[in-house]
This record gives sequence, structure tokens and C-alpha cells, in this order.
Amino acid sequence: MTTLLEAVTAAVHGDEHQTVREDARQVILAARECLNGGNAAIYASLHVPAMEAVIANLLRACTERVGQSPLALAVFDHASALIDGTHVSQNYPARRRLRILLHTAHRLLVLSQTTPRRRLR
Repeated sequence: MTTLLEAVTAAVHGDEHQTVREDARQVILAARECLNGGNAAIYASLHVPAMEAVIANLLRACTERVGQSPLALAVFDHASALIDGTHVSQNYPARRRLRILLHTAHRLLVLSQTTPRRRLR
């Protein structure tokens, strides 16, 4: 995990991808805590827009990493469908949609960090 000092240094020196990944980690952790809490049904709807924004940011960070990997391309296409509104989960209850968004955001985060040889095993 990146420390706060490393995240600030990356932001100051222009490592945009590192900053996006650290922001994504923080939002994913907050959403997971929400789902594990007692009032998950109430607060899940508050985390859905944040997770959609994280996925949109990670999609931009992963664009050049998709390459020829069929699995990476499938993850990328699934995430794009979640964001553009063509995925069936648009009509799901907030808690269920948040779980789908969390899973996809985590896979995109892994994809954004890995080298081409170690993608999504």
C-alpha cells in the first residue's frame, strides 16, 4: 500500500496514474466498510456514484495496458458497460450494484498495476 507521503510526492511530481490508483484504493476500502457495516442498505446508495467515478478514472489509466490480453479486454469492456449505462445492473438495488462495482473496480486496479505478463491470473 502506498503511504500518504508517497501519494503526495506522486501528485507533486506528476505521477497521475499513481494518484488515481491511490484514490481508487481509498474509495474501494470505504465502500467495503459500508457493505460490511450494519446499515449497508442505507449507505450503499451513497457509495455507488463514487465507485462509478473510480471506475471511469481507472478506465483512462488502463487504456494502454489492455493490449492483446482477452481477459483484460473483457474486464475493460465490462467496466465500460457499467459506466455508460448499458449494463443490466443499472436497475439493481444499490447494495447489489455496489458489490458489482467493487468487484470491477478491484479488477481494474489490478490491471492498472500489473505488467503485461502478470495480468489477472
